[in-house]
Amino acid sequence: MSSPSSNLRRCLIGVVVLAVGVAMWWGTVESSREKLDRAGRLLSEKRFVEAAELAESVSATSDEAWEAWVLAGKAYTHAGDYDRALEVYGRVPARGGRAAVSARGGAAEVLLDQRKLSQAEAELLRLERLRPDHPLVGEGLSHVLNVSARRHEAVPRMLAAAIADRGPPRVELLVMLGDIERPFGGLEYLERCREAAPSDPLPVLGLAAVALAENDTERAELLAREVLQGGKPGVGEVASAVAGRIVGLVLAESGRDTEFLEWHSGLGKLADADPLVWLARGLHLHRGGRVSEAARCLWSAVDLQPNLRQANHLLGQCLRTLGRDDDAKVFLERARRLERLVRLLEHIEVRLGPQFTRRDAKLWQQLVEGLQQLGRESEARHWARAAVARDQGLVWARELLSSLPRISGFDLLEQTIASARPTHQIDLSDLPLPEWSSTPTPGPAVAAASGDSGSGGRIRFAEIGVAAGIDFTYFQSPNLSTQGARKFENTGGGVAVFDFDRDGWPDLYFSQGSRWPGDPAGRESGAEVTVRAGSTKQVHQLTAGDG
Repeated sequence: MSSPSSNLRRCLIGVVVLAVGVAMWWGTVESSREKLDRAGRLLSEKRFVEAAELAESVSATSDEAWEAWVLAGKAYTHAGDYDRALEVYGRVPARGGRAAVSARGGAAEVLLDQRKLSQAEAELLRLERLRPDHPLVGEGLSHVLNVSARRHEAVPRMLAAAIADRGPPRVELLVMLGDIERPFGGLEYLERCREAAPSDPLPVLGLAAVALAENDTERAELLAREVLQGGKPGVGEVASAVAGRIVGLVLAESGRDTEFLEWHSGLGKLADADPLVWLARGLHLHRGGRVSEAARCLWSAVDLQPNLRQANHLLGQCLRTLGRDDDAKVFLERARRLERLVRLLEHIEVRLGPQFTRRDAKLWQQLVEGLQQLGRESEARHWARAAVARDQGLVWARELLSSLPRISGFDLLEQTIASARPTHQIDLSDLPLPEWSSTPTPGPAVAAASGDSGSGGRIRFAEIGVAAGIDFTYFQSPNLSTQGARKFENTGGGVAVFDFDRDGWPDLYFSQGSRWPGDPAGRESGAEVTVRAGSTKQVHQLTAGDG
């Protein structure tokens, strides 16, 4: 029988052994912070999968959980497991502070890289709510809006992107901002976006905008109606409105009055805030000869977006017809300056590169002066910043940067200052708004075009090529293995009109392309067609090898 003292001694020994065991076990367990730090080291060593798995093993209830999920998202992104990265990023709640900003930014970058435009836009809008000045907000949203036929809506985003970074803005961004009527994105890129997300309406809108800019109205309408009626799930109000305005522009340009009125009757609440809807209205009314009402609609378009070349030019024409020549000059001059700005941008764009010559500096100075004439002071400032970054010795750019902040009414996020807006100089709000309840009756312009001897009128064109027997398609066949384009590939074909056989009727000679280098034996031969214009005449197609 053991004594009490020996039992006590055994208990004490057991407690000591247990304490040592617990201490040894506790020493082998990493804390959440230690796991996170080790995962960070694995990430820096490019051991991406190990880093992601270790970060995910951090307890979801720990203080380090949100930070760990952000690290795991980065690691999965580097490993190419994009779906897993998005899932992990999605765990971080909006209340996550800096971790939430990192998660939303990381997810947006993944979605942009994967060309999933609608999802990227939604993630960027979440990021904007958390941190409006985040560099990715301005640039990312600018990209999505630009490629999905929302260039006018992209303007404030692009201006925000231009000032988001401390350094000079990207010139490519400024070029996009300079010409907001040119579609952006490229067919190849948009088709890849469509393949990446077949149910996404945004790439389809971009393709429709490109088709419309190329005057392929049939394809533009087909694509826009695909968004409106093609069964794409989840098409929101904004995408429907953009598709609708493309259809409206096509109908207005093509003179399909009944369909236009049907389209107009279905416009939603966003229509009156859209300058391109007002442009479509003005085009429709102008074609119908309702000049005063057309001018009123075009004035609203320019009031919303003063840098629409087409709206400014057509409004000037309407005012001339109405006998308001002095008012017309304001809008026609702005259209001319906008056109000159576009030409300068084209020269600058093709010369972008590591070299910045005196010629480049002169072009940039002319561009900045043109922007100032248009009241686009913010853009002028950004171009000057970019110019100084390329050449510190540009006195004109430095002087401009020091003077612009003192301009009255200057707002870095406003494309055109208020005092330079043409609608602030010429108020046409007293002109009548159209009544859309009935089919428009022909006005004086229509009567003049139809042979009526009334005053006014304008030149009208009709497509009679097919009826006249002209069937010609230009054949170019560029050599895709060489970079750039040769002069004849840029200019395309042409047509000569002259009385070749001296019978009093003009003959048409269409110049055709050919393969390059020249191959007389294998070149495309020109097919002869016939056109009847009072008498039978020959229309010839000449290949590039013909004398």
